[in-house]
Amino acid sequence: MKYILSLFLLMGISTVQCQKYFFPPTKASSSAQDSKIGPYSIAKTENNKRFITENDLTLVFESQNWLFVNAESSFMEASEKNGTVSGVFHDLSIPQVLTDSAVIQHQADQVHAGFGGLDTSYTGKGVIIGVIDQGIDYNHPDFQNPDGSTRVLRYWDHSVNGPNIPSEYGYGCVWNETDINTGICTSIESGSTHGTNVAGMAASNASANGTNIGFAPEASLIVVETDFSINNWSISIAEACDYIFKVADSLNMPAVINISLGSYYGTHDGLDPASEMIDSLLNAKEGRIVVCAAGNSGKEGPYHVRGEVTQDTSFVWMLPNPTGTAVGSINTILLEFCTDTVNSDFFFSFSADRPAPYYDSRGRTQYHHFSEGVTTDGTVLEEPILNNNGEVIAHAFIYRQLLRGQITGQIAVFDPGFAPIDSSSYLFRFQTYGTGLYDLWGGANVVPTFTHSEFETNIPDSTVLPDIVHYHMPDTLQTIVDNWNCSEHVISVGNIKNRMGHTNFNGEEYIGPTPIHVGELALTSSKGPNRMGAIKPDISASGDISLSSGSFSWLNNPANYGSMDEGGLHVRNGGTSMASPAVAGIAALYLQKCSKATHLDFKSDLTNNSIVDTFTNVTPNFAYGYGKADALNTVLAKHQSVTIDGPNGICPGGSIDLSFVSGMNPTLIQWSNGSNASTIV
Repeated sequence: MKYILSLFLLMGISTVQCQKYFFPPTKASSSAQDSKIGPYSIAKTENNKRFITENDLTLVFESQNWLFVNAESSFMEASEKNGTVSGVFHDLSIPQVLTDSAVIQHQADQVHAGFGGLDTSYTGKGVIIGVIDQGIDYNHPDFQNPDGSTRVLRYWDHSVNGPNIPSEYGYGCVWNETDINTGICTSIESGSTHGTNVAGMAASNASANGTNIGFAPEASLIVVETDFSINNWSISIAEACDYIFKVADSLNMPAVINISLGSYYGTHDGLDPASEMIDSLLNAKEGRIVVCAAGNSGKEGPYHVRGEVTQDTSFVWMLPNPTGTAVGSINTILLEFCTDTVNSDFFFSFSADRPAPYYDSRGRTQYHHFSEGVTTDGTVLEEPILNNNGEVIAHAFIYRQLLRGQITGQIAVFDPGFAPIDSSSYLFRFQTYGTGLYDLWGGANVVPTFTHSEFETNIPDSTVLPDIVHYHMPDTLQTIVDNWNCSEHVISVGNIKNRMGHTNFNGEEYIGPTPIHVGELALTSSKGPNRMGAIKPDISASGDISLSSGSFSWLNNPANYGSMDEGGLHVRNGGTSMASPAVAGIAALYLQKCSKATHLDFKSDLTNNSIVDTFTNVTPNFAYGYGKADALNTVLAKHQSVTIDGPNGICPGGSIDLSFVSGMNPTLIQWSNGSNASTIV
């Protein structure tokens, strides 16, 4: 057994002070990344600061708990092994893409026209929208100015190195608008259209054929093309935010960033290094907003369990996955878990029960205290589940690691020789008693490349099994993606149905396959809260059956005509991927109106002026958040009248004290005589 455990340790868990997996997801071979510069976060210690200085590394960013640097993978791996650097965070996220009439549903058309009580039209002019995605096809006319020049000010491509490697980060290639306008930029979204769709929803100016305008049609764009295979992917996204905000600062422009990407696995609390860095960027300066997609796993069934542990023994049944998990064979179990150390004063064990009609135990392990022996390096506990004859039914593994005041890890049940469990019909218990609270995540279909296990929901009543009164029933909550989406500083967006259908490029009528009504939450839209109980998503917006700008590599393929609109220049897409840029576009309108507003200002005005109807029901809730986004009333929250007041009005002759009255705190006061004081004589 020791040999097998050593084999697992070589699969990527020999690190310190970082979130790790005992059974890692399928990722690109690390050898392919050895010589590539990539992002790392390391614990904020004096030793690590010396390490950065002595090795002439660039300190990209410093947050409360982490130092962010970029270095070659082989160098960091060697430095970690020889102990010259400690607390290296290894992110094993599995990034996923989370992907017109919407501007009408959310009253953005009223903002564009300057109606509804506004003083003028707002179109996002003078504001940057950063799109972190799979790239963009900047040749699409929707992203060009009237003179044919590009609206894309910068394009940082993470997937290639050079010729214009940004010195501060050391990887990728940056192109500017001149490179794009002169045709020397070689980076472009090709083979996919997700990034182009997202950018179109946020900022299309409808120049292609006058249809499918975005929410901020005159905003400028900065695009970062992500590399899903990069080491520490989530940190590369945080560095993309850092880059976009720095460019915006250099141009003296406010910026909103859209992230329609995410990973479903993690602690779901917004406390990871990437989230901490993004929070720090938002708190550092006004005129910065980040919006992201909540996720599309709401339809995958109840794959989350919140276990409230008491002195009565409680349990949940885990089901072997017949198609196999990341463990490597059929009929195996794999789950993620997280608990705070203050909530970990409980004992646990595993057992195998026969299914209906028996529900009797065929074998179990002894109990162990959940936090006993847990270290920052991570510890593996393995025990056989033996039947009454002393024969091995299966082996139960639990990998636990102490991280940021949390205990995180994985539970697995399988045969140690990578053979199936001796019977696929067993119900495997994870049972606890004591005092505490934990969260488990499974999900056989959430991410096809890293399948987990499901929980039993068809349970007997107490007349058949008295213990069932202490069963932790799985739920559909906490199905949101991890990292920044779980931060209370980032706007998380759920997905409502945008339209019933449309005429496609083949001249056929496409009608959405679900019974969901227009304006109703899509079945796939992920639910909150975050693990700490904060409302997520924050808001909902139109996503499903949206039509948006498409990349020409996609548009020119006849196989895609059925998913294009009748004009042949826009693509049908959906999910929270499209709902998120709708809100990002609203944020750009908001920043045009009030460029010095903070991300907290926007969140407050967005959520306090949302649309609440029969679909949303009582808000806030964990499906719609605070309701549906309302562009007009969100912008109007920063548009209040100002009354000039003086004794007996304003009369010619003599001296008179004048002051103003407004419900808002001004950032600038300017009287006709040039004074900036709050009152004048």
